[in-house]
Amino acid sequence: MRSTLARLALVATGLLAWFALYQIVPLYVGYRMLSDKVVEGTFEERVEALDNRPATYAEVKAERAEEAAERAEEAADTARDAAEDAVDSVS
Repeated sequence: MRSTLARLALVATGLLAWFALYQIVPLYVGYRMLSDKVVEGTFEERVEALDNRPATYAEVKAERAEEAAERAEEAADTARDAAEDAVDSVS
């Protein structure tokens, strides 16, 4: 009698563990949906977006440095124009 109850307890524990494992994926999907991490669009759009992004960290840093250089050049042009205007107004 005890061995039968022990076997039933083991089977019940196994079934409950199996059912718990089935809940992991829905819980994960729900978490992703609630935390706004769901990506909209089709799979093809995601692959295309991945293909268009820079491949390495160094390329990302280089692009950011180029953008910063362009902003600095624009700021220098603005400062030069302001200085020329100041010289013209003094003269």
